[in-house]
Amino acid sequence: MVERSKTLEFKVAVLGAAGVGKSSLCLQFSRNRFPENYEPTVEDYYRKQMAVDGDAIMFYLIDTAGQDASVGNLNSLIQQAIGFIIVYDITNRQTLQDAKQMRDRILHVKDTSHIPLVLVGNKSDVENKREVTAETAKKLAEEWNCQSLEVSAKTRENLETAFIECARKVKEEINNRKGREGLQNCCLCRVF
Repeated sequence: MVERSKTLEFKVAVLGAAGVGKSSLCLQFSRNRFPENYEPTVEDYYRKQMAVDGDAIMFYLIDTAGQDASVGNLNSLIQQAIGFIIVYDITNRQTLQDAKQMRDRILHVKDTSHIPLVLVGNKSDVENKREVTAETAKKLAEEWNCQSLEVSAKTRENLETAFIECARKVKEEINNRKGREGLQNCCLCRVF
């Protein structure tokens, strides 16, 4: 049983091109709901608490707009987040290219060479329309030193795993920063 006094709060930005299923992933993860009709998102926030490796984690999800988002607003959302889930659509090759640009943007805004990140290929439930192979995404994730997962917001396949892996990457980053900077309390999360 995890004590409530040890809840860690992680702001996680879910980013990717328009139409890849960012909102569907967030809704399904946080509220167990799958929207049947696509409605473009301006930006939205969700939260969900769950145990990850014995720690209570409160996820504050930032569901970002697609490529139509204003530069300043998206940069501000990136600055707020500590963890990132970059989503592409396995049925649309261009969205993986967009994911590369999104990662570059995050690195630029955060002014770093490494971020807690999971690369997520959504829509694994429509395998017959696949344009991006799992191997292609895995190779890219290896270059980025991150995890690559294929998920389905519709069926929930690997959905929680993606967020759990993101939380693990965030915890790893916090521990690395503590070690590098000798910090007792890191500014990336709060413990209540």
